[in-house]
Amino acid sequence: MFWKRKKKEPDTKKRFGSLAFYFSIPTTTVLALLVGGQTIYYFKHHPLDISRIVIFSHSFLAGILVASTLFSERIKTLVHELKHAAVVILTGNKIKEISVGSGEGHVHYEAYKETSHLEPFVAMAPYFFPLFSLPILIASFFIDPFYPTAALYCLGIFYGIDLTTGYLEITSYQSDLKRIYGGFIATRSFLISTNLLYLLLVLFWAFTGRPGLFVSLQLLSKAAQAAGGQFQ
Repeated sequence: MFWKRKKKEPDTKKRFGSLAFYFSIPTTTVLALLVGGQTIYYFKHHPLDISRIVIFSHSFLAGILVASTLFSERIKTLVHELKHAAVVILTGNKIKEISVGSGEGHVHYEAYKETSHLEPFVAMAPYFFPLFSLPILIASFFIDPFYPTAALYCLGIFYGIDLTTGYLEITSYQSDLKRIYGGFIATRSFLISTNLLYLLLVLFWAFTGRPGLFVSLQLLSKAAQAAGGQFQ
């Protein structure tokens, strides 16, 4: 009543590890190989759209330039903590506090028992989660038929920002990467597989658009029918 209650500081020493996290490494690797194979298949049967490649490449480089030269330390810290916060929400946990300063910050959250196995993804969020470009990639499915150039340009810029901010985080000293059981091998394997998968997904959409997606769905349908026929 007569004194201010001391604020509980977030636990920055807790370490994480779960079967879901470790199993995601081979899973994303296999998915990346499938998307890469799908891309090769598509371009064996369809010509390259040079205009889409030029637009995406130009906007991607613009995104890299923006993130690497115009983002202040406070903005970089904000992006770092927002990625933590986004994955906290996506994994079904509860945010209690977000603090952002110049070069330092934290997200204090409550992890529920049933979602505790997803905490490694929260810890790794700043290094793989595409905070800016993922919403654009999803929206592009609906925008592309009407404004293909705008959708593609936005995707390139925001993917460039996501990739650059994630790379700059990895190359700097970050305690998050030291909180995963398995250390360097586990964290780097996860980051390589997840970032490669997302890169291939972005490039596949950027270079093929909706036609490429429809071809993929047709192939998946044929594969499912073939697999079903083997069990009949």
